[in-house]
Amino acid sequence: MKIFREKFCHWNSFWMVEKRQGDPSIWQNILEARKTILEGSCTIIANGEDTDIWWQPWIPWLSYEDFRKTMEGIRDKAPRLRTVSDLIIQNQGSWNKRYVCYLFGEALGMQISSIDIVGDLGKDRHGVKKNPFGLSKKEIIYHLLWNVT
Repeated sequence: MKIFREKFCHWNSFWMVEKRQGDPSIWQNILEARKTILEGSCTIIANGEDTDIWWQPWIPWLSYEDFRKTMEGIRDKAPRLRTVSDLIIQNQGSWNKRYVCYLFGEALGMQISSIDIVGDLGKDRHGVKKNPFGLSKKEIIYHLLWNVT
């Protein structure tokens, strides 16, 4: 996956890159599998530096569609945001609650501010939100990559 990201996403986020004519079929399958990946995964925040704030799901209780609507709803307030780290007080490793509540409104802002920041991870990581089929992570990845229609 790292090789594909370096070759096809070095200028853009994996979550935003578009499929192009001539891309290898395995890369096209990976891009087609994004919706399934997005619905079933969420980013675990360690420092927010590796998480695209607009496209990469990081609010665990929202579906991807609701996540995107929510993020587009705040874009006018803060169009220069790039990563989730822009919402974190870096020297404290905690949410900037005042700013988060300004952007998302009091109720949602407080919910977001309750998301754990797991600094011990070192860097942000993807986690599986739900797995209704009882599959291992390897099996999920295999099905996503090879069973895309």
